[in-house]
Amino acid sequence: MHDGSTVREVRRALAQGVGPMNPCGHAEEGGMNHYAIRRWVFVSLLGGMFVLGFVSGSVSQQPAQAQIPGVGGALGSAKELGSSIVEMQQHVDGLQKNLATLKKVEAALGGGK
Repeated sequence: MHDGSTVREVRRALAQGVGPMNPCGHAEEGGMNHYAIRRWVFVSLLGGMFVLGFVSGSVSQQPAQAQIPGVGGALGSAKELGSSIVEMQQHVDGLQKNLATLKKVEAALGGGK
């Protein structure tokens, strides 16, 4: 027969959710205990959510492109400024040529100082 202390120990261990105590006072584990199973399920769910998010993000991601057609925003403003500067430089070059031509004509007419 079982003595009373062993029965009480088994009942206490079952109430706590662990197996009976071994002679050293540590709980005996029968395979993986509930805490380890819950932890494994939680980590697996987190990993699965990460993989699902990564895959869905990489599938739906648009490649980066310069939005040249219908140029707008800062890129459009910079392009317009650049073309304006080029046009101004062309006009200044043309005016300098005209000024040089006028100086030659003035020198030929003897109107120099």
